[in-house]
Amino acid sequence: MRPGFRTFGFPREVHTLILTNHLNSGGITTYCRVLSSHLVRRGIRVSVISGGGGEAGGWISTGASHRMLPIHTSAEFHPRLWFLAATIARFCREEKVGVIHSQTRTTQVLAALVAAATRIPRVDTCHGFLTRRWWRRRVPLWANRVIAVSRPVAQDLIDGWGVEPGRVRVVPHGIEQFPDDDEIARRRGQLRNRYHLQAGEILAGAIGRLSPVKGYSVMIDAMAILREKCPGLKTLLVGCGPQEKELKSRVREMGLGEKVIFETSAQCDADVWGGFDFFVAPSIQEGFGFSILEAMAASMPIVG
Repeated sequence: MRPGFRTFGFPREVHTLILTNHLNSGGITTYCRVLSSHLVRRGIRVSVISGGGGEAGGWISTGASHRMLPIHTSAEFHPRLWFLAATIARFCREEKVGVIHSQTRTTQVLAALVAAATRIPRVDTCHGFLTRRWWRRRVPLWANRVIAVSRPVAQDLIDGWGVEPGRVRVVPHGIEQFPDDDEIARRRGQLRNRYHLQAGEILAGAIGRLSPVKGYSVMIDAMAILREKCPGLKTLLVGCGPQEKELKSRVREMGLGEKVIFETSAQCDADVWGGFDFFVAPSIQEGFGFSILEAMAASMPIVG
């Protein structure tokens, strides 16, 4: 991670405020955690404001402070945001925040409201491809600088949303943790014991938010096809999200209850990397999937 804020013209010692809807398991939470820890190591003060979530409790380990506010909404023009903007603007003045870094469209709108009141410069990170909505075109609200997590996302910002090329920077994801062979063996044994896997059974795994864009319904359909061809194959889906009930219902309807395992505990993520026999990334669309990097770091075969 190179000296990012110097590149954007901000002073190195600036107090950075990161805004995100939630801190549940997923790529944005991983991104915020890695970014915060690196900035803190560089001597930059970091504060995080989120709507909370399963991974909010361990945030103190990054060295960043965390404050929870009710911003966990997907309605980007929710009336609540106006009241929250006043609270966050007061926080920014009191704590001398120098830059606001938003991670989602909702927090982008919130950051724009705060910046209008405080004149604090903003940075957005675009983690994927925004759905085309007419109001997003009419009220774009892009920040002073926009980070794209991959070149295709950057091109979409420029061609699809009219963001000036000079405002866009491509900063690909990165990870730090590379488990060694002993750790992978430990995780593999632990995972097989936890889910009572027998000798000869094969465990495929997928990790991510349970939402339609992640393609888990396709993975479940594939399990139905492979049930007869590969009777020892089981799948572990790790994550939570809006599609959880629908996916579990689909599994029951297909009679795959013993073949597809759901793990929604936020604490499970760190224990599973390296424990699968192979990793599956069935996403219909990804900006730059963190989970694929983590699977590669754990030396797992990957089906994409």
